[in-house]
Amino acid sequence: MAAYYLRMNLGRFRLFCKSFSRPHHKMRSRHRPGVAYDGQRIMKRLTIFAIVVFLVVLNYFFWRTEPTGGSHGVPAKSDLASFYTALSMFEIDNGRFPTREEGLDALIHRPGTIPEGAKWHRYLDADKLPNDPWGRPYVYEIPGKHNPDGYDVYSLGHNGKGGAEAIGNWIDPGPVVVVYTSQDEVYAEPILKDFEKQTGIEVKTVFDSEAVKTVGLVNRLLQEKSNPQCDVFWNNEEFRTRQLASRGVFRDTDPWAPLGYRTRRMVINTNFIKAGAAPRAWSDVTNKIWFHKVALAYPLFGTTSTHFLALRQLWGDAAWQSWCRALAANDPFVVDGNSVVVKQVARGEAWIGLADSDDIADAQREGAPILALPVTPETLFIPNTVAVIKNCPHPEAAQQLFIYLRDSKISQRLVDARALEGATLAPSAAAAGLAVNWDQLLRDLEPVTEETKQIFLR
Repeated sequence: MAAYYLRMNLGRFRLFCKSFSRPHHKMRSRHRPGVAYDGQRIMKRLTIFAIVVFLVVLNYFFWRTEPTGGSHGVPAKSDLASFYTALSMFEIDNGRFPTREEGLDALIHRPGTIPEGAKWHRYLDADKLPNDPWGRPYVYEIPGKHNPDGYDVYSLGHNGKGGAEAIGNWIDPGPVVVVYTSQDEVYAEPILKDFEKQTGIEVKTVFDSEAVKTVGLVNRLLQEKSNPQCDVFWNNEEFRTRQLASRGVFRDTDPWAPLGYRTRRMVINTNFIKAGAAPRAWSDVTNKIWFHKVALAYPLFGTTSTHFLALRQLWGDAAWQSWCRALAANDPFVVDGNSVVVKQVARGEAWIGLADSDDIADAQREGAPILALPVTPETLFIPNTVAVIKNCPHPEAAQQLFIYLRDSKISQRLVDARALEGATLAPSAAAAGLAVNWDQLLRDLEPVTEETKQIFLR
């Protein structure tokens, strides 16, 4: 903007100077020859000249003294928010932040210190790191001078010298709310952006990773319980929310609420299996005719883990263990996440998948030849949930987002996007699926998780 005004005002100055190069007779009045009119005209031009100089100087000093980068500070702060999310996800997967030597490049390229097969993945959707608005690399320091228990990420500012001109993750950005969410980014981000526009509150978001799903965020919230960093936990399932509530992670009053629902379904590739020949019950997928034809997500994480726990409650431990061992013996594809399950079924690599309804709907929208099998008494209904963290750093902003996400319009928006099946879960609909004793499920979590790990050991 400063450059625009400078060019415009210099253009006016050139026109002014050009006027003095005109022949003297052209500056005389046609009505009253003499110098009086010439003097008036010169005074007008001198006045214009003074105004032009004033505007040029004003714009120059405004540009030089813009606080925290002025208009350039906006994209810098946006980049810092992206780094915050990416570094948080890196920590969830790897148990630490990148070292000073690894730097921010560790968000795009796997460091040599992290072995192949680890949870690392690309955390920024880019082939190279962004530069700041002045074309310089961002600086990463760990431990940070401003954040000695964490890291500093900053731009050196327009002068390239840092100091008071630096734009970093320690600068108070105004009203902020920090959200941890396992809702898919493609669905959550537009909703949170609209919240920002409506309220002026900046949303800093930490998403889960496909491999460990909600478990990674849950473990982080438990670790941070004595020093909360998160304000709102938006979860795409119910069980882990109940687990955190039982550990006192959420506030005492109005701690969490459901938000629409999805279901766990069997999905088939209709090019290989007709609906009439498909398994009718989850227990049927252990039949030898489905050898190496079934795909499921690793059952220690996400909704697959919850569903396995609920099926054990329905069938009893002995029958459940027998089913798990028969399923493992049937050589299924055990993959990282339900979306991967659905993709394998869509490609025909697997004929049957155990997945979530939103992933199935997403693939159907793209024309995949797949079909979700009907709800049965073994179907798990999965509400989204939203919760406020106890002693969170931004309680007022957290409450605003809590109310915003509970609005029925938000649930319907997620239904329209096929991220949810329904905006509200009526008791009659829930009765068609599994009736879960959540308290018992929480008590069984650790021992059953260990049993599952032994059966599906990778």
